[in-house]
Amino acid sequence: MTFLISFPSTKFALKAETAFQKQFADSRLIPLPVKISASCGLALLAETEDQPAVSHLAEKFSGVVYLKTESEYRQLED
Repeated sequence: MTFLISFPSTKFALKAETAFQKQFADSRLIPLPVKISASCGLALLAETEDQPAVSHLAEKFSGVVYLKTESEYRQLED
């Protein structure tokens, strides 16, 4: 599964990048897709099947988690 995590600030995004890369080697920061509204222009993209771990890490950095489907991003509920 592909997850996208948005953040309220660049500071949170940069700190989250380090934490995510320790657990998910292929995670990376990308420009925030236009379809998603957030204060920060960055988002983190992570490929994994471990949704609970993604949600837990995102929560530590005030992130909002989205699941990428074929044509859109669907926000996951807490």
